[in-house]
Amino acid sequence: MRKALVSEGWDFWLLGGFSLLVWAAIVCAEPFRQDYWALNRHLQGLAAVSAFLSLFINYPHFMASFYLAYRQGPKFMRQHPFQLVVVPLGLLGIGALGYLNLEPGSQTIPFQTTLEQLAGGQSLSATAPGELMVGGLVNLMYLTVGWHYAKQAYGCVMVQAAYQGYPLTNWQRHLIRLSCHSVWLANYTHLNQTVGIERYYGIPYLGVGIPEEMAHVAMGLAWFGAAMIGTHVVLRNHRLHGLWPKPQVGVAYLAFLVWWVPPMMNWDYLAFMAPLFHSLQYLPFVYVVVQGQRRAWKKNFWVRQQRFLLPVGLFLTGFLSFELVPNLLDLHFNQRVHDEIWFFFAAFHLFINIHHFFIDNTLWRLRVGGLREHLGLSKA
Repeated sequence: MRKALVSEGWDFWLLGGFSLLVWAAIVCAEPFRQDYWALNRHLQGLAAVSAFLSLFINYPHFMASFYLAYRQGPKFMRQHPFQLVVVPLGLLGIGALGYLNLEPGSQTIPFQTTLEQLAGGQSLSATAPGELMVGGLVNLMYLTVGWHYAKQAYGCVMVQAAYQGYPLTNWQRHLIRLSCHSVWLANYTHLNQTVGIERYYGIPYLGVGIPEEMAHVAMGLAWFGAAMIGTHVVLRNHRLHGLWPKPQVGVAYLAFLVWWVPPMMNWDYLAFMAPLFHSLQYLPFVYVVVQGQRRAWKKNFWVRQQRFLLPVGLFLTGFLSFELVPNLLDLHFNQRVHDEIWFFFAAFHLFINIHHFFIDNTLWRLRVGGLREHLGLSKA
């Protein structure tokens, strides 16, 4: 049985250690940024740093999920039709309808009065129906991204606990899962209290307007969940078994807390660095699965070259899908329709993100595609 994805030391840093280090540096620098331009200029540069590193970390992590899912062929697609067929076709359909209705007044907006109430009384007469269609996908992405992050943090804890022989009962596993989801709920309710029209690359979407009281309750649940893990997992296991969890077992959960729980959350970090480190957390699992697949395949020239070809392919398809192709489409089609909206850029990002969330919902189940064997986990 394996003891690590890469090695025990590298697992700690890749699954959250690097992110905790960077988060601590940003939080410590934040109070002094207004007084010291040297700190402020580097904090302002986080967007540029994360955009550049996305080429090598974020984009390949998305493309890897598409590669691992669809390379398994039609049989795998028939086994998971909703995630792999219905979701992408639905997203493409909404995007196409949105593009065909980008002119304000091209059609009457259904439920316009209700939507204007959700928009805080702002008029939607100058908003195209297609913009609101795609804007609905923005709301869906912001809702599902936390679900996706929570599931990944939970999976990291479970795999590392198995590698390190750290005992977890079924009840403790459920407690960790619920705690991760409570962190998602706390973040979502905290960041979605605004009522009105917001914009995502020029695409308007409606603020959810969650009541402040609900956000306080959600945050209390997140802290309660963390406290329950401390008492009913960490301390209980130490009392019963004399074991403390090794750092790599808990680092992904701790990183998720500081990324997402509002009191510890730093906006610059959440917006720019958390997606980067989330992707970095994902890639060791891809590495292990691909290595396992290579060992199972009949060796030929292309299988032997995959160690080089796959990273290059993920990099190139990521750059094409997230940046170059939508940029070319916006230049060729969309600027004559709406100069202020990057329609294809936004639509491609929304499609890839949301579809990736649903792909991973089925891709990383231990009973799927020999995943348990690739990760080197026992069936106990």
